Amino acid sequence: MNQPNPQNQQQPQPQPQPLANSPLQSTVITLNEDRNVTLSVYLQGVGDRFRIGTRPAVIVIPGGGYQYCAEHEAEPVALAFMRAGYHAFVLRYSVAEHAGWPNQLDDYEQAMSFIRAHAEEWGIIPDRIAVCGFSAGGHLAGAAATMSSPAARPNAAILGYPALLGSSIQGCDPAAPDVVDAVDVTTCPCFVFGTRDDALVSVSNLICMSEALADNGISFESHIYAFGPHGFGAATPSVTDVSKLSGRALRWLDDALDWLGEIFGTLTLNGMTQPRCLPHVSADYESSFSLDCTFGYLRTNEQVAAVMRPFLDWFDEHYLEVAASIGPAMLHLATTQGKPGFYAIGDARTMREILDNTPFDDGYADDLAAALAAIDKQ
Repeated sequence: MNQPNPQNQQQPQPQPQPLANSPLQSTVITLNEDRNVTLSVYLQGVGDRFRIGTRPAVIVIPGGGYQYCAEHEAEPVALAFMRAGYHAFVLRYSVAEHAGWPNQLDDYEQAMSFIRAHAEEWGIIPDRIAVCGFSAGGHLAGAAATMSSPAARPNAAILGYPALLGSSIQGCDPAAPDVVDAVDVTTCPCFVFGTRDDALVSVSNLICMSEALADNGISFESHIYAFGPHGFGAATPSVTDVSKLSGRALRWLDDALDWLGEIFGTLTLNGMTQPRCLPHVSADYESSFSLDCTFGYLRTNEQVAAVMRPFLDWFDEHYLEVAASIGPAMLHLATTQGKPGFYAIGDARTMREILDNTPFDDGYADDLAAALAAIDKQ
C-alpha cells in the first residue's frame, strides 16, 4: 500500500470557502511547492439558489509521459464534466525530474484526501468522486483505482488510452508499477477506451485491463475504437484532428458520462438517482452474503453450507419443478442432464431469482436473507 510522503503533508493548504448560494468558483491550490504540484479547483454553485445541495465530482489527470502535463487533456475535459453538473478538479502532478514513483501517487492521494476533507463545505458527495486520466495520467488514474489507500480510493475511474502495463509505462518512469497486475476485487468500476491502432500505447493495455477487471468481477465498460491517434483528449476539433479519428470515438465523453450515471446515479434537481449498475458484476464479490449472490456461489460455499442445507435438500427433490417454472430451456437441460444441466445455466442466477421460482413465501426468503447476512464473510 502506498504511504503518504511526509513532505506532502507539511505543505500549507489554503482553507476553502463555503459555496452555499455562491456562483461558480475556481482557484489553484498548491499541494507541493517543491515539485510544482497543483490542484485546479472548479466548483459549481450549491444551495437553495441552485436547487442542488451536493454534486458528484471528477479529478482530471492529464497525460504527458510523466514529463509534462498535457494541457489539452486538462481543462477541456474538466469543463465537459461541469456541463453535466459535476464539480471538477485538474491535478498537475510531479513530472520530469520530480516524477520518480511513487511521487505521482502521493500527489493523487493528497489531492483526493484534500477534496474529501472539504466535501461538506464544497457541496461534494464524498462517495461519488471519479478520476479521469489519459495516457500516463491514465496510468496514475489506474493506480489510484487499484493501489491507493482505502481513504483515497476513487469511486470510479475513466481511463483514456492508458499506459497500464509495465512494458508500456516503465519507459516513462522505470519504477512505475504494472496496474493490470494490481487489479483485484477492491478495484473501483472502470471505463476504459482507446483506439486499435494507437501507435504509442498498445491496444494490449485495454484488452489486458478488461480481462483483469472481468476476472475480478469488477463492473466495467470498454471501448476500442477502430482507428485514431494517441492523445485525442476531449475529441473536439480544437484539441485534435478529428478527421483522423473514428467518428464513434468523438462520443467517448458522452458514453463516459452515461456510464457514470449508471454507476453513480444521475444528478437531478431532486438529488442523485439510484445507481443502475453495481460496483461488481454480482453480489458474490460484495463484503457480505445475501440473496443477490448467485445460486452457484451459495450452494458451493462452505461458509454458508449449514444455512443453505435445508433449501438444497428440498431442491434435490424438486429441481425439475423449479426448472419448469424458470422456462423451457432450463427444463430441457434439467430433464436431459439432471442437476448438472440445471446448474449449467442456473448457477449464474441470483438466489433471489431461484426462490422466486419456488413455492416458498417472502417470509422464508427474509429468514434466509437474515441468516446469510449474519455470517461473517471471510
